[in-house]
Amino acid sequence: MYEKAINFFEEFVKKFDLKKDQEKIESYSHKYHHTYRVVEKTQELCDLLNLKKEDIEIAKTIAIFHDLGRFNQLKKTKQYNDIKSNFDHAKESTIILKESNWFQNEFITKEMEEIILFAVYNHNKYEIAPTKNEKNLFFAKLIRDADKLVIMAEINENLINSSISKEVLKEFQNEKLINRKNIQTSLDSFLGILSFPFDLNFKESIIKLEQDDILKPYWLCLEKNIDSVLLEELKEIVKKYLEKRKKEVLC
Repeated sequence: MYEKAINFFEEFVKKFDLKKDQEKIESYSHKYHHTYRVVEKTQELCDLLNLKKEDIEIAKTIAIFHDLGRFNQLKKTKQYNDIKSNFDHAKESTIILKESNWFQNEFITKEMEEIILFAVYNHNKYEIAPTKNEKNLFFAKLIRDADKLVIMAEINENLINSSISKEVLKEFQNEKLINRKNIQTSLDSFLGILSFPFDLNFKESIIKLEQDDILKPYWLCLEKNIDSVLLEELKEIVKKYLEKRKKEVLC
């Protein structure tokens, strides 16, 4: 299934100029390579979670499809900011899949279709939509973790003349994922990504976060942009939270 999903993805992106503005974050090329990095991270998490082959196929298919809507978003709005562009790229991804013939393939069951659409749609939401379907929930959590780990590794240090908004700082201090609606400055956005660990679902994701030392560049960057007292407070908040989460039994 995953190999056929790759074929679908590669055919889809042929409609866009991957060579245009390759050095920019807001480019087709960036999202193309981001997609494959999320696939790789998904595979790493699947291995740590000891998933069976069929579930790995589903998880990687979700990963290759999760940002299809980003390509249409950039073409139509010239940006990747969902709030500013009033464009839900995850929803767009599901629309693209539904309007294609992908789910008509004989190897796709109705259960697989539901899982893929649910996970793709929920990968960028502040919270996963309530569901009693454990498989839907599991795969939604998996793509959210893989995507967040990759995004955190794609650090953007453009924080010139920036400050932290009160609401954003309060959310961080309360160990909450920063709500994008509260982001007003580039430093808010930076802290928003730094809050991703508060929304990781699997113990294995936290292990990868620490093994890859993903947060180190964030602390180094913040040293130049906020006072040392606040920096140490933020570091301590994250450290204690991760220690607490690793001790918990995570689904």
